[in-house]
Amino acid sequence: MKKGDYFIFIDVRKPEAWASSDIKLPHARRIPAAEIEQRLHEIPSGLPVITYCTCPEEASSARAAEKIRQHGFQEVYALAGGFDAWRAAGNRVEKKGNNNESSGHGVF
Repeated sequence: MKKGDYFIFIDVRKPEAWASSDIKLPHARRIPAAEIEQRLHEIPSGLPVITYCTCPEEASSARAAEKIRQHGFQEVYALAGGFDAWRAAGNRVEKKGNNNESSGHGVF
């Protein structure tokens, strides 16, 4: 990916981690890791996909990214360091909306 590219964040945090936080990454779509295969239709095709979680070593996001790839998505990545590294680096986050999901996408 290069600067200016569009992409989609998929928040695959465990339900407990999701519930205990009032923020998410910008424009992230909430799809728990356990529901990825049932909800593939919610992931826009043709955009790079970046999954993230709060697990050590990005375990949940890496598994979710692999499942998405297995269904034909080409550019799928697990966010290195996950949600916590993103925040620690001072990157932007946003409040979760009323429906706790977004249909938008970000720009790299």
